[in-house]
Amino acid sequence: MKLQQKITFSIMGGMLIGFTAFLGINHSMMQETATTEIYDKLKGKASDLTRSIEEWLETKQRIAYALSQQVQELKDKSPENVRNYLLFANEAAHINASMIYFKGKNLIHTDLSWNLSPEEEEKNMPYQTAQANHFQPALSQVFKSPINKIDNMIAVIAPFNGDSLATLVVEIKDIEEKVKKIKFEGSYAVLVDANRKTLVSPNNELIGKKLSSNLPELTWLEDEIFSKQSGLSSYAMKGKDYLIVFDTIKETGWKVVITLEKDMAFANVNAQTKKLSLLSVCFFVFSTLFIIAINSFHDFWRHQVERKNDEYEFLLAHRSRISEIGELISGINHQLNQPLNSLSLLSTSMLSKLKNNTLTDELLEQNLRMSQQVITLMSTTIGMFRNFYRFDENISQFCLKKCIESVIQVLSIDFNRHNIGVEIHYDTNADFNVISVDNFIQQVLLVLLQNAKDALLVTQKKNYTKIQISIFPKSDCICIDIADWGEGISKEAKIKLFDNIKSSKKYLGSGIGLYFARKIVREKLEGDITLIQSSSPTIFRFSFKKFLSKKDHSHACENAQFT
Repeated sequence: MKLQQKITFSIMGGMLIGFTAFLGINHSMMQETATTEIYDKLKGKASDLTRSIEEWLETKQRIAYALSQQVQELKDKSPENVRNYLLFANEAAHINASMIYFKGKNLIHTDLSWNLSPEEEEKNMPYQTAQANHFQPALSQVFKSPINKIDNMIAVIAPFNGDSLATLVVEIKDIEEKVKKIKFEGSYAVLVDANRKTLVSPNNELIGKKLSSNLPELTWLEDEIFSKQSGLSSYAMKGKDYLIVFDTIKETGWKVVITLEKDMAFANVNAQTKKLSLLSVCFFVFSTLFIIAINSFHDFWRHQVERKNDEYEFLLAHRSRISEIGELISGINHQLNQPLNSLSLLSTSMLSKLKNNTLTDELLEQNLRMSQQVITLMSTTIGMFRNFYRFDENISQFCLKKCIESVIQVLSIDFNRHNIGVEIHYDTNADFNVISVDNFIQQVLLVLLQNAKDALLVTQKKNYTKIQISIFPKSDCICIDIADWGEGISKEAKIKLFDNIKSSKKYLGSGIGLYFARKIVREKLEGDITLIQSSSPTIFRFSFKKFLSKKDHSHACENAQFT
């Protein structure tokens, strides 16, 4: 064999080996990229479905809670009058049945035939569920309709006045329809209740049964799904491979599971691989054009990746901006709520005294001065939030004790209305003149004191309706400990206490809370907010630099941009 032929065959052999390796690597990369995209798509579908179901359940709970609040304030609690409110609730919740049980009295039901005695009602599922949940708002297990024995239903229970109940009997057809609509090629969704029984599935044989009962070999998969809040997994059955994504509906413990057949998931990838294999034969025959073609192919994919990266970076920047705007709007709403409530109470108090001819000039002047302070604080708050993402806040010297007292004065009317006292402890010999941004300190104190008040309002410890504030220096910082003897903070809540901007309270708070307060302290005051003790009392420590220079302030703002 001639040297030229040897060289030619060597080049062609090298090109064939190189292109075969390229095909393998490219297929692996495409499969990895496709796997990520598929999982992201499945996770998005599962998350959207979970959120939709949670919002649906939350709507029913809000209606039940509103019903409980209305009926407990009724002067006329006759069955006829209460039934009118039940009918309003039915219309609002799009249901056919609801009921009120006043402790020790017969059940009041929209269906007149359901006239149960106290003994009979307290043996029924709604009361037993409420009792098991210590008479906190609850959702029952899924049960069959007592009328047709087919439709799945739940009871939405809102206790009031101790152990009286407002209950909505709700069909979950809407939820079932939401699950059934999650369909795309090779994929379907399943809804499983907290007892691991299937509520919705395209396979009717599985409905009402556990996965492990029908398919014992998948018991491990069922255990994995119920051991986590959400996650990804895969399994093989009857010669086919499947991918699954699951998520949890927190209020009920139900699991949303979306399954996708792997062959369908990677059909495009496999098709692309076959096409490339055919191209390799063409490139082997036309060896002269191989290098040009492969370079063109490489450039094409590189440009595609770069374009995707550019699009992704643009979306990230856009999402960040939208998030900042959302925080700004939520912050304004949260921080103006309290001053507006105080103004409303002041005006109501003056009108009442004016009608009773007990409004003196001194009292009028005092209330007007307090109103002016609240208005000034509101104006300052609006200015603060308008400039929050600018770095031109004024640093000044002021007395921290007076700053705290002014915040307490703004909250005093609301605190007095709820019989909540505030104690301030500090070393009388210590110097509490600080150089910082007083407006930011006031905003943070408002959040912490409002949270403490809310905690006291939901607790049953009526002897501990006080908030204790302790001020003390520590190194080059000032520490303010705010303690309340309220309901405390659970271990689960502690994990994500500062991680998201939604309130941890079910009916109180507007959602900005500790997340935004800590953001202000870290980014603007060179300080921090930490949980020192979670109960009896709950103590939050607000610390910040005593003498904040413009350089420190600018440095904090710059660091905030990169965190």
